[in-house]
Amino acid sequence: PSRYWQPECPDHFRMGKYYYIVFGIGGRGRYGFSKQPYGGWYFPENNIIPCGNVPKSALLPHTGRRIFAGFIEEGGYGGRIRAVEAKQNADGSLTFEDIEL
Repeated sequence: PSRYWQPECPDHFRMGKYYYIVFGIGGRGRYGFSKQPYGGWYFPENNIIPCGNVPKSALLPHTGRRIFAGFIEEGGYGGRIRAVEAKQNADGSLTFEDIEL
């Protein structure tokens, strides 16, 4: 198996009534969610976080916004940063909006 199919740099957080697990795999950020903190994960068909590789998120406590940042490779590891804001749908899935840096 290729090293690019090993999940990397995981993250875990709660948003509303759902828990999320985030990881990089194959050069893309992906997520799954559950109503339980450590299991019963559902991975939507389109679970890509469009912020490049190694996605990390932060909650902006004064606004309640969840922001993801990752990198777009340029000539190897590292490169440009890309940031998106996660919006939660009623079913727990996420949509993402670009953020200008």
